Amino acid sequence: MSTFESFGRKAGHAANRIIKKSSDLLESGKVKLSVTREQHLIDEAFYKIGEKIFKAYEFEEDVPAEIAAEVAEIKERKELISRLSTKVTEEEEEDAENFGEEVIIDITEDEDKE
Repeated sequence: MSTFESFGRKAGHAANRIIKKSSDLLESGKVKLSVTREQHLIDEAFYKIGEKIFKAYEFEEDVPAEIAAEVAEIKERKELISRLSTKVTEEEEEDAENFGEEVIIDITEDEDKE
């Protein structure tokens, strides 16, 4: 067998191994993507459960001890968001009211300094 044929055969085997490995990696990537997608769906389900539990106890005084701290934290954060949103709205309204006002500069004050 000539060197060229030997090289061709070896190159063919190498190409086949590369194709097999690429196929395996592609399949592995698909499986990992499926696992990630399923984990995301589980996380969404946990979120929905938590949201329902919070809503059930949001206005109740009798909150189970296991979740009392989390319910209190969520209430505090919702109140903070409300206050911050109100502040932003007030600032935006003030900016809208003042928009277009002329700025008056007192140049006499600068002249006195010279």
